[in-house]
Order: sequence, then C-alpha cells, then structure tokens
Amino acid sequence: MNLENLDLVRKYSLEEIENDIANDKIYISERLRKDKKQDYIELLKKQMENGDVDGFCKSIRPLLADKYLSKSGRILSVPSDAHLTLGEGEFNRFYIRGLCVYAIKQNIDYLQIYRSKSVTVSRFGSDEKIGQLISAKFALSDLRNNVGVDTILGIPSGPNSGLSLRLQK
Repeated sequence: MNLENLDLVRKYSLEEIENDIANDKIYISERLRKDKKQDYIELLKKQMENGDVDGFCKSIRPLLADKYLSKSGRILSVPSDAHLTLGEGEFNRFYIRGLCVYAIKQNIDYLQIYRSKSVTVSRFGSDEKIGQLISAKFALSDLRNNVGVDTILGIPSGPNSGLSLRLQK
C-alpha cells in the first residue's frame, strides 16, 4: 500500500491509536491469538511510529491463531492472507484517522479518495469512488464510531479494497 501522506500524519495516527486504547475501543480480530492482544497493539504503535503497512502485516503474522470461531459459531481455519487483511485494514484506518485530524487542524475541509494498492479485481463501486472528495470531519467521526466494522462512507471500503484518503492533488 502506498499511503501518500503517512509521514505527515504519523503523530496524529498514534494519538488516535492511544485514544482507542484508553477508551478500550481498539479493534482486536477474532483471528488473533488471545494471549497476543498486547503484542498486537505494541506492533501497531511501533509500525505507525517508524514503519509501514507492509512491516505491520509481516510482524503480526505470527500472532494469528490457526483456527477461530466465526460469527456463525463455526470453527474455521484462519486464511493464509489474514495478516494482510487485518494489517492493511487496521493500519489504513488509523492512517486515515490521523490524516483527518491533520486536515482539520490545517483547516482542510476535504480529502480525496484514491487507490493506495493495486488490486486484480476491484470491488463493485470502488472505481467510481476514486477522485471523490470526502469531508475530513465526517470521515473522522465515521471511523471513530465504526471501529472494526464497515463505515457509513465506505472508506476504507472493506478488506483488501485498496482505497484510502489523501490530501487533494
């Protein structure tokens, strides 16, 4: 993933992570080993501070369980790409939140949707979103209120969508 404004917003993204930790709102996947929650959180903070999404994905791979209990109550195998789905999704969400905070502080009202990762097959409707402008205030509120679930705006647009936000070009 190419998160274009990452270096500019790291400190704000870290503040958003800390805020979720303090309010016990940080998303913990059911695919994560139960005894690895704190390791996951520390890796998220470390990679947001100095690393990147690829480093985060690689570092959380050993923290995932072999099996997990699905929402339907079935025991399933954790997919081989679960570290990418979880890592990219959560890193991108905190990147976007940090970008929104930065934009608000800079009196920038709108951010632009772009494809931060190439995908083989794009999701229905995601190509139409590229280039659209999104209110930074609304996007921040949406992501803060919809932790670990789909957002109202659809940004990011679900697992592996490749969509993110950036400062307008």
